[in-house]
Amino acid sequence: RTLHPVTQQFRSRLLEDAYLAWVAHNGIRPLRWALLAMAVIYALFGVLSDQQVTEMHILRFAIVVPSLILVLLVSFTRPFPDFFQRILTLLGVVLLASQVW
Repeated sequence: RTLHPVTQQFRSRLLEDAYLAWVAHNGIRPLRWALLAMAVIYALFGVLSDQQVTEMHILRFAIVVPSLILVLLVSFTRPFPDFFQRILTLLGVVLLASQVW
C-alpha cells in the first residue's frame, strides 16, 4: 500500500514531499480564484439578506470574509507553499465554525 489508511499520506516521505510540492505549485492559481469567489459570494449573501444586522452579519463581515481575503493575500507570499495545507485546514475550521455558530 502506498497511502496510510487514516492520514491519507504517502508512506514514503520522499513521495509525500514531492506530492505536496506539486499540489502547492499547481493548485495555487485555482485556490486564489476560489478564495476570491468565496469572499465575494459570502459577502453578497450577507448584503442581500433582508435580515437586520445580527450576530451572523458580524461573524460574516468581521471574521469569515476578512479571513478569506487574508489567506488570498498571504497566498502571494514566498513561504505560502510551505504552509499551504495547514492554512487551508485552519480556513476550513473557520468556515465550519461560522456555519455551526
